[in-house]
Amino acid sequence: MIPIELSSLKKLNHLSLELNNLTGFIPASFGNLSSLRGISLAANNIQGTIPSELGRLTNLVFISLDVNNLTGTIPSSLFNISTITEFWAAANHLTGTLPANIGLTSPNLQGFSCANNNFQGEIPVSFSNASQLQILELVTNMLTGQFNIENNLLGTNATDDLSFITSLSNCTNLQILGLDFNNFISEIPSTIGNLSDQLNRLSLAHNHISGIIPAAIESLANNALYLENNLLSGPIPSFMGKLRNLQALVLKGNKLRGQIPSSLGNITLLYLIDLSDNKLEGNIPASIGHCEKLNQLDFSQNNLIGPIPDSVVSIFSLSLVLNLS
Repeated sequence: MIPIELSSLKKLNHLSLELNNLTGFIPASFGNLSSLRGISLAANNIQGTIPSELGRLTNLVFISLDVNNLTGTIPSSLFNISTITEFWAAANHLTGTLPANIGLTSPNLQGFSCANNNFQGEIPVSFSNASQLQILELVTNMLTGQFNIENNLLGTNATDDLSFITSLSNCTNLQILGLDFNNFISEIPSTIGNLSDQLNRLSLAHNHISGIIPAAIESLANNALYLENNLLSGPIPSFMGKLRNLQALVLKGNKLRGQIPSSLGNITLLYLIDLSDNKLEGNIPASIGHCEKLNQLDFSQNNLIGPIPDSVVSIFSLSLVLNLS
């Protein structure tokens, strides 16, 4: 149990109780800790709802409630704390919607995650107002890319379902964008190339995203690209070889056709390539052997022919996965 006596520590600045196997509920009286700037209750077995009284903590900068058994909605009062820079509530059983004005009421957000919950509704376009945003993780929910402005529903056809990405170009410090396991039925917009040059990881996996891989992807500087288990079609573009910072490329479980571009051999920092379960054909390019840091390579469940290049077999670092079946 969380000791309710902690509520009397009015001068307490930071409260960190993560990884303690705590049970019970978050005391509503924690709302009296008026000096509190940071609170972490992550990785426990806490249940019940998040008390709305926490919204009285007007000096709060950091809150972490990840990996518990919390239910209900996130109180709107928490999103009205303008000082918050990091808000973590992933891996619970939370429901409801994200407030449309979250980027306006919490303009100093640098990190936000509500991944692995049961949120529904539209991803707020107001996230673009949080120009310091570095991490945005919304994976494994039931969110869509459509949003309402003055009762006019935008993105009513499938090709606009990811149009909110355009607004994120204002988040020039964005480092991680994770939108896996949602309900996107769309093509990847060309404006994806306008995302932050600080972006390290882009993941749109496990949706229903269709169309081709857009040329705008080559403008990204990220080191991990996860587009697996969608409905992407067409060839793997040769411009992918220009993504020299890329370390992980996962395109498995799509409808990609054509040959594996030899230009992938230019991405010498790659440690993971997974192109399995597509409709790729032709030979395995010998240039893949230039990716000397590879420890996972999976080209299985395609229509590839010809011998396996000696340069690929001789990659010394291939120690975890080599699947060419």
